[in-house]
Amino acid sequence: MNEFDVISAFFNCEQAPSDTLLVPNGDDCAVIATQNQLPLAVSVDTCIEGVHFPKKSAPKLIAKRALRTALSDLAAMGASPKWVTMALTLPGIEPKWLGAFSKSLHKDLAHFGCALIGGDTTKGDTLAITFNVMGECPAPITRSGAQVGDNIYVTNTIGNGAAALYFLQHQLDAHLYSDEDKSVLKSRAKYAKRHFYKPALTFDAAQALAGIATAAIDISDGLLADLTHICTKSGVRAQIDVNALPLSKYAKQLAKQKAENAFLSLPAWFDNSASDNGGVDDISDAEKTYLTWALTGGDDYELCFTASEQALQAIDPAIRACFTCIGTIDALTKDDDNHQPAVSLMLNGTHIDTALTGYCHF
Repeated sequence: MNEFDVISAFFNCEQAPSDTLLVPNGDDCAVIATQNQLPLAVSVDTCIEGVHFPKKSAPKLIAKRALRTALSDLAAMGASPKWVTMALTLPGIEPKWLGAFSKSLHKDLAHFGCALIGGDTTKGDTLAITFNVMGECPAPITRSGAQVGDNIYVTNTIGNGAAALYFLQHQLDAHLYSDEDKSVLKSRAKYAKRHFYKPALTFDAAQALAGIATAAIDISDGLLADLTHICTKSGVRAQIDVNALPLSKYAKQLAKQKAENAFLSLPAWFDNSASDNGGVDDISDAEKTYLTWALTGGDDYELCFTASEQALQAIDPAIRACFTCIGTIDALTKDDDNHQPAVSLMLNGTHIDTALTGYCHF
């Protein structure tokens, strides 16, 4: 098979022209039109084997992770996903792999209500998938609107992505479990795969927040790093109550297991040079681990957003139930400069210093 055979066999969706898709894939370009001249949100995201997902991952899981991590940017803007193009780099052509990958991809495209309308297939040394995602965005939620006095919220729980990756990287299998605990292993393996490869995404919540949230971002590189982007764009500071972070029981269980295995390194969680560590020395290694995952691990693809408590009352209570207030937006002071962190942390009511940031490619 050559690249044209691959496209024809696995990625030719053959969509008929419609009111929004004027020219489907198969030409040099697809041609689209947004309904009622709505603004169009556009983003691009790349997943590389060995960097964004472990080598030898199942193709059906790679497809779900690659698409969802790209679509998450649309969710953060309050957009509705509509169209996708894909650039696929393959070391070689394996029809069985491509069949599993494309079947899973098409299933997820249907789940999120968007269409694959074009792309490119090339040969390269490393498997890489790039998605260009587009969606209609009537009321964009940007990073630049956070206001002094706003509360800071996150959706659902955080730290799951980092905890899941830890499980997958260290392959926590039977040698860490007694025969009685095999059901626990199975449950954690299922948890890890679900949160790492199939993040649920928060389109319902994000679209409900359009016109209400003052700023938003998806948590991909870690809460500290991503909230810093909001602060930088909005010209404000943020204060986080570490005790308020919503953490899943699975992340806490995996952190406890990590702390109990001395051969696995523990995080350098705080600045040892600080004169007052705010009681950090008094929390357990497991607590340091799962708080590190929540603050810097990333791969959660939950929303971090700012809003007033009063404004949120306009949202359906069922959606509001997934929001947790974790801090507040403060004004910059005359002492603030480029050497001061944009996000400060409070633990047990005391300020703590940390050198933690988040994921960075370089």
